Amino acid sequence: MADKKETPRQKMIGMMYLVLTALLAMNVSKEVLMGFVTVNESLERTNKTFNESSETMMKYFGDYVKKYPEEKYYFTKAEESAKVAGEMFKYIEVLKKKLVETTEKSTKQQADTTRLRYVNALDNYDIPTYELFGDDEQNPVKTAYSAYELRQKLTETHDKIIKIFEGNEIVKKFLKTDLEQVKKRISIIKPVDPDFVQNGVKEDWQMTNFYHLPLAAVITNLSKIQADLKNVESESINTIAKSVMSTIPKIDQWAAAVTSPTNYIQVGDKYQSSIFLAAGSSSVKREILVGNWDKTLNKFIGDSTQLTMDANGRAVFEKAGGAQGEQTYKGVIKLTKETGEVQYYPFEEKYIVAPQSVAVSADNMNVVYAGIDNPISISAAGIAPKDLRVSIDKGSIPSLNSPGKYNIIGVSGQEVNVTVSSTTDGVTRVQGKTKFRVRKLPDPTNKLSGFGALEGKITLPDLANAKFVTAQPTNFILNLPYTVTKYEIICSYGGQTTVFNENGCKLTEPIKAQFKRMKAGGIILVTVNSVSPDKEPHVGSFRLVIK
Repeated sequence: MADKKETPRQKMIGMMYLVLTALLAMNVSKEVLMGFVTVNESLERTNKTFNESSETMMKYFGDYVKKYPEEKYYFTKAEESAKVAGEMFKYIEVLKKKLVETTEKSTKQQADTTRLRYVNALDNYDIPTYELFGDDEQNPVKTAYSAYELRQKLTETHDKIIKIFEGNEIVKKFLKTDLEQVKKRISIIKPVDPDFVQNGVKEDWQMTNFYHLPLAAVITNLSKIQADLKNVESESINTIAKSVMSTIPKIDQWAAAVTSPTNYIQVGDKYQSSIFLAAGSSSVKREILVGNWDKTLNKFIGDSTQLTMDANGRAVFEKAGGAQGEQTYKGVIKLTKETGEVQYYPFEEKYIVAPQSVAVSADNMNVVYAGIDNPISISAAGIAPKDLRVSIDKGSIPSLNSPGKYNIIGVSGQEVNVTVSSTTDGVTRVQGKTKFRVRKLPDPTNKLSGFGALEGKITLPDLANAKFVTAQPTNFILNLPYTVTKYEIICSYGGQTTVFNENGCKLTEPIKAQFKRMKAGGIILVTVNSVSPDKEPHVGSFRLVIK
């Protein structure tokens, strides 16, 4: 068999996933969330097309096996691949409904019947994250329908389908290159951890695809996985059937198909899609026309435009993004068979024209701090990270080793302004500007082995076990190291006063010995000198009474 080229449906899935990636920005608006809905609906239509294609091929394969029963073994292998992929597809469908039911706080019946575009909680990311990971991202749950279980089941599904293409009986029907190609296609459903580190932590597949994402994004990602499963199911069935059957029956079921790199564009950009006739034949004449097609009358209402097709029967539709909001275009594929019979196959597709938007967010807070690194994330809907240009009016903002990740450093004053521009087709335009407040790092709270001014007291056992003096801000979102340079401890009891002055943060043996001699009612005065990460010195004192 000749090497297989990527099918139109597979390309469509890849294009849709690019849409999803482009839309993943923090604090997304309702308008952007509807972009997820549009992508999700396109994926669901794609899944239906894959399903119809697989059913058609299984019918032809079944008819072939009735004539040649000795080939039934291979038919059962095709059935097995469809069953394994189908069971995983149903599992994800249940997971999607559970997430909608829990996040929307609806009944199971409502979750089963409500379309995603009518769900109110599309922007909720807390509940989906909790359902999939639990309340501790460091120790995610491994319960039923968790992100962990989803990964395990997808891996098991991948391994089961791969196993179908192993063994002497299967191998003898395939060329080596065909087996390698189909196994490569099957690998798209196996979860693989991304090859990059974010904020010093290497994320896994589950975190990348589902953690802290709005419900609309989570459901769309799950639909993408379902589309991959349908792709693998169709590829497995077609590969087995075409390798076994001496002749492939001519497909006589036709459907219009529309694919687009994105269904979400900005004002001034062009919307582009590919329109083609799925399962076509070189022996028939095809025409693709765009206009107001009336299905009842089988004719256009008003003018229509015929698109130019390439050698594969594909046509490109382009329209400038003018008015904002959801836009619809439709038309028909005209098929003239060898007999002269004319048939029409209508199509209709929607896309969104959105205003220019950009998301710039500090990774840890809504302010930046002078004297330290401030990592931020920047993304713009519908624009690849490599096409963004970022500038700042104070300090500098170098790019980090990850798409959309930057670092604000060397800032001063009261505020800084970040400007994000994009360059598309040689044209540069400003996507948005974001203002950040500049703050100094807070003074630290000084303590003696966990006891400080807030506590005011310390027990004799706690005092005897004390080992360090510390300087660290209280209730501060950043975990930054403040360095204790020196300290003074004054111990007073029974009219006697002992003074210790030491460098560093560790308590010396003489101090520990003095603590063990102290009695209830004694007083300890501690003065701590420290330096914060911005190189600023800090001095603080506190008093502890022994109880």
